[in-house]
Amino acid sequence: YRIAEEFKQPQAQIDILDNLGNDFSRQGKLDSGKYYYKKALALIEQEKMYGLKDRVLFNLSRLIQGELPKDTTSMEFHKVLSGMDSVKSDATLFFDTYVAMANHFEKLKMYDSAFYYLRKQNEMAEKIFNDTLRKNANDLYVKYQTEIKLQKIELLENEARLKEMAIKKQTQGKYFAIAGLTGALLTGVYLYYLYVRKNRLGKRLSKSLVDLKETQGKLIQLEKEKEAEAIRLRISRDIHDDIGSSLTKIAMLGNITSIQTRDKLPEVSVQLEEISGYARNVNNSMSEIVWAINPKQDTLENLLGYMRVHIREFLKDSGVEYKINFPETIKHIQLNPDVKRGLFLVLKESLNNMVKHARAKNVQVYFGCHQSEFEFFIEDDGMGLHKNESDAQKGGNGLINLAERMRQINCNFDAMSPRGKGYKISVTGSF
Repeated sequence: YRIAEEFKQPQAQIDILDNLGNDFSRQGKLDSGKYYYKKALALIEQEKMYGLKDRVLFNLSRLIQGELPKDTTSMEFHKVLSGMDSVKSDATLFFDTYVAMANHFEKLKMYDSAFYYLRKQNEMAEKIFNDTLRKNANDLYVKYQTEIKLQKIELLENEARLKEMAIKKQTQGKYFAIAGLTGALLTGVYLYYLYVRKNRLGKRLSKSLVDLKETQGKLIQLEKEKEAEAIRLRISRDIHDDIGSSLTKIAMLGNITSIQTRDKLPEVSVQLEEISGYARNVNNSMSEIVWAINPKQDTLENLLGYMRVHIREFLKDSGVEYKINFPETIKHIQLNPDVKRGLFLVLKESLNNMVKHARAKNVQVYFGCHQSEFEFFIEDDGMGLHKNESDAQKGGNGLINLAERMRQINCNFDAMSPRGKGYKISVTGSF
């Protein structure tokens, strides 16, 4: 921290203070944790780096949750929510804040507020149980119980008929032969009826068992998917918290050491700068991996938001004008992780080719959807294709690999250069 302070690296100072607060919180040293969180918030206000405030404020609110009165604790968490931008802020922080607030109000027995934030939390998480499937299982069980009761009623009714026949047989001796023949005939018919009824009931029960097994299989599959998502979420958090923090420290220390050795050891200083650059690049790639494997990010809204950020950051110093044509209102659509990752790779590879090879001045990125179908394309006004140049030569193996990746997720991929000027890469498919 002193090194970062000496070389005027405020972001590094804030990250270090936040990490110290986390370390002391995990050790149960609450006073030390609060000290470093508050010091980080003071530095954020001093440097006006408000983009780093949400996470630090959330960590402090969670730490002091059990120590403050209920109104003060609620205000601390509301500060977190009011300071966050629903478009630009980390969705994981929204989710964690909703979880913390739901737990907080539940402990206070303020169930209306707790239920509200639980509902907000569920809106950001994938629904893990199918209500229709559960209702079908309940209906099937009710039908099964009804069939059993009907069978018992029919058996009791038939038993009553047999008793009535026996009484008539005793009182009407002179009609013994006729009554005996009639009783035998009725018994035969009844037994045949029971046989047919038993077969029908057996078939219904067999079908019910098959339906129950199918329902059980679907429930097991849902549990497996839930477990897989929990593993993906844990991996993404571990990568973000451990590896990402370490890479940031490596890049920072490399920069500091490079500055210190610039005059005495210029060659070493250059190599340290390269190491810092590699660390930053790896950290950026790691952030994309964390985003890709985090199940909470598997929505169309999150994908388009992530694309906007990437386009803005990638083209901000390139001199290229860009236009983003995305829907103003985005429905909550759950995406297959492979589809999400594939569409982002198409955007990333297309922008990279455009900046490196096409010499374009303008680029348009479009995404449109109708019901379950979507269309996505990137178009520039660059050099395009020459008559003797193929699509593979234009984009190298990158476009070939993208086409194969889109084929694997059942999407149509097309790369074209209309009239030999400009270039357009499009993907169509269904969610």
